Amino acid sequence: MIRTIEQIDADIAKLKAERESVIIAAKAPLNQRIAILLHDTQCRHNHTDACGWHYEKDRGDVHVWTGNSHSNWLENADRVISNLRFIDDTMNDAKIIAVVNAISL
Repeated sequence: MIRTIEQIDADIAKLKAERESVIIAAKAPLNQRIAILLHDTQCRHNHTDACGWHYEKDRGDVHVWTGNSHSNWLENADRVISNLRFIDDTMNDAKIIAVVNAISL
């Protein structure tokens, strides 16, 4: 199938938006990055009415960390970080992200 220029331009726009959100996420504090990763990979609630994660986002897809779902996942992230640093005191941010990524597969 031959794609049109419009389809390719739409894909480019999506990738640029995704790239921008990755750049923004990389600047977030470690516990917020881990909370996002944990929620995205571990939340088993119905996202129509049982999990408020997506409803707690502000305009522009900005996370509101004072919401109930966000604050719960932030607490989970803080516990994960604390436990990993307790197990291995050389655990830096990159190692913590790698471990959480590995267990979230």
